Amino acid sequence: MTDDFVDQLGTAVLPHHVRRLMDALLADVGAVSVKFGLSISHRCCSTLLLLDAEGPIGVMRVAERLGLSHPVIIDFAKTLKNLGLIEEQVSRADRRVRLLALTEAGRLEAARVRRLHAALSRAHDDLCAEAGVDLVAISQTLQASLRQRSLLDRLDLAEKDRPDELD
Repeated sequence: MTDDFVDQLGTAVLPHHVRRLMDALLADVGAVSVKFGLSISHRCCSTLLLLDAEGPIGVMRVAERLGLSHPVIIDFAKTLKNLGLIEEQVSRADRRVRLLALTEAGRLEAARVRRLHAALSRAHDDLCAEAGVDLVAISQTLQASLRQRSLLDRLDLAEKDRPDELD
């Protein structure tokens, strides 16, 4: 038996296990970012790459495409704007809509992010091969299953199937 109490708790604390994995995967991100010459946080990288691929686009569309909340994207946009990597433009179709577009500095940063992502892909592929799992496929499958039936629904089902002596 392991001394790690969380390991002893098993799948009941699956989010704790996932959080530990995420923390381990992110442990060296700061050093890696510096090595690749990035001026942005790893959290903003997908936003920058999306703007490079599809911009200029609105904040709501960025949030939709990245699966993040509108307030998170507004925060990322503020950070990227303060670093001079993006600029806001007014939509010609709807003047109320703010479009986010890369500056020249943003395009250069996006190129650095692509180089970083290529290196990270190789490192993550190596890790997954060593562990004998396709972590991305597992994550996508679990997310799709939770979209079909939430954890709360699964808990309700478990409560109905609970033995009477536990009541």
